[in-house]
Amino acid sequence: MAAEGAHVAVRDLTRALPRFGGVRRRQELRGVAAGVRVYDDFAHHPTAVNETLKSLRGRHPEGRLFAIFEPRSATASRSLHQATYADAFAAADITLLAPVGRADIPEAERLDVSAIAAQLCERGRIAETPGDVDAIVARVVALAVPGDTVVAMSNGAFGQIHDKLLAGLAIKLMQQRM
Repeated sequence: MAAEGAHVAVRDLTRALPRFGGVRRRQELRGVAAGVRVYDDFAHHPTAVNETLKSLRGRHPEGRLFAIFEPRSATASRSLHQATYADAFAAADITLLAPVGRADIPEAERLDVSAIAAQLCERGRIAETPGDVDAIVARVVALAVPGDTVVAMSNGAFGQIHDKLLAGLAIKLMQQRM
């Protein structure tokens, strides 16, 4: 039993578990604005991307699921998993792919986010490569409606995209009310 291995009394564990808020950056709800949930997730490997999206789809079956992905890690930035990323985004209704986050990767080894978007579109999904963080935020703000779920996945800070998304969605809601 985990409690015994950690030398914690089961009674202490049962009192503490209801207060456990989860792990940061793993399907962490950063906020809700204009009825749109905005999550942060550390996912960057295709398997983690796939599992994160399937889990969020299961948690929020209503509305659309937006997957925003920044290939930033040394592995994610390379074409090593080029063939598997399109499958990884299968649970998302809309996928927005940021540019590769490492300029030092040689072109021949670099992940081709445009090719991933094209594969997803061939499968009937909406997938785009809007450009930088501000362009991605603008695209989500334009498309998202109440009940949608947005998850931004990166192993880095991703240009503070979560805060920008929440602010942009809040402004959209205020403008709609005017």
